Amino acid sequence: MKIQGKLIQEEAEQKHGLKLTAERAEELAQEVDRLNTATAEAAKSIDLNDDPTVFTATLRKLRR
Repeated sequence: MKIQGKLIQEEAEQKHGLKLTAERAEELAQEVDRLNTATAEAAKSIDLNDDPTVFTATLRKLRR
């Protein structure tokens, strides 16, 4: 599910009182999409019984 800049803009204002430009909101939406994809990919290789630090280590390895 692709995150839209408009959603980022609305959430930033409603939850944090921040007014973002459409351009900045779109940049953040792209970053959220990248993080969501990396998290979903990493989660595929993690057993729910794994040590929680394995997840963090996996995210660090996948970081671009």
